[in-house]
Amino acid sequence: MGTNGKKSMNVKAKYGALATVALVLIAGFQYLAMLELPQYHDVMKYLYFIPIILAAYFLGWKGGILCALVASFISSLHLILHSSVFYLEYLLQSLMFALGGGLLGLLSDRDRQKRLIIEQSKIDFLKALSRSLDARDTYTEGHSNRVAAIAGEIGKNAGLTNDEVNNVYEAGLMHDIGKIGIPDSILRKEGTLDLHEFEIIKSHTVIGGEILSYVELLRQLVPAIRHHHERYDGSGYPDQLVGEEIPPVARILSIADAFDAMTSQRTYNRRKSFEDAVKEIEKKAGTQFDPRFVDSLRKSFNKLKNIALENTSIDVECKPVR
Repeated sequence: MGTNGKKSMNVKAKYGALATVALVLIAGFQYLAMLELPQYHDVMKYLYFIPIILAAYFLGWKGGILCALVASFISSLHLILHSSVFYLEYLLQSLMFALGGGLLGLLSDRDRQKRLIIEQSKIDFLKALSRSLDARDTYTEGHSNRVAAIAGEIGKNAGLTNDEVNNVYEAGLMHDIGKIGIPDSILRKEGTLDLHEFEIIKSHTVIGGEILSYVELLRQLVPAIRHHHERYDGSGYPDQLVGEEIPPVARILSIADAFDAMTSQRTYNRRKSFEDAVKEIEKKAGTQFDPRFVDSLRKSFNKLKNIALENTSIDVECKPVR
């Protein structure tokens, strides 16, 4: 089972446990009401819809129905213990609970599926856009896709949540979007850039942030795009942020960007081995890069090596998880 599958199972177990705790607590309240406030006893059974709703929303229609049947049984224990004629009332209550749990579960499943389709469509669009940008320069073809995959792996090894890893991956795909505003004469220049040209190329971080700020679905990526060339010691650009002032996603992207640049053949630098690239980044931990994420890079080494060997598109496990 993949990482996402395990996390999905953990989420289900967590909310299953939460629904169980709610069932036990409500059963306790119902028992106390039966002893101290019998006039409220029948009203108490409607509280069982709280765990039913929890189970239906987070576990789907099967979880909703299962929780409903358990809730109906627990809420009817007093009838089982004190009455010989309870079957009709019990069956009607079980049917009402099960219908509620099942319908709520179906609605939540449908809503969840719709969100996943939207998220996957967004990822596909970002991949297509990043490939069209990379195609402007044959030496950086596939760069954005590799940076996204590398950054996602670093994020996973750093203990980020699924949502955070998705955010890192999407930011990786879009980190160079601002280069759309850089002239080809500078972007594809062979050899060293002069100071004026370098200032123009540096502006791609600001341009990229401005472009994405107009797109509601991508606005959360703006800080990472704007600041992925900041340095941990404050000597980066565009805003000379220091240490923790730099958004975490931007700190991860700067490492992924550097790793791919060093391990790819470019006109302006010699390709390094994967091990040498990691050592070079480790030397700059605390100055250019965040030491925490440099450690995550080392932990991800074997997976990153496989990613870096890819020259074109990559399918990675950093896909929408909800």
